[in-house]
Amino acid sequence: MTLFDALYNWLQLKIVSEARPDDEAAKISFEHVGDILGEHQVKVTDVKKDEMKYYITYEHEGAEKEHQVPVETAEILLQFIEQNPERYEFK
Repeated sequence: MTLFDALYNWLQLKIVSEARPDDEAAKISFEHVGDILGEHQVKVTDVKKDEMKYYITYEHEGAEKEHQVPVETAEILLQFIEQNPERYEFK
């Protein structure tokens, strides 16, 4: 998985985990992608959002960097889950 794929997946799973705090699968997946970021030697230091984008600030190779993701792209997984709850409700 590329660094940018890992950052994108991490952000999507962060959004889902925060919106669904009781969703163990989301929490585990978020932690897994966090481990992948660690393999890339990346430490996320901040996430901000405005009307158009999410801004992920991270440290990589001794430098602070930023990755931007459009809001509609970042939140698509959460929207899919909310539109298809029967696929994501485990009892």
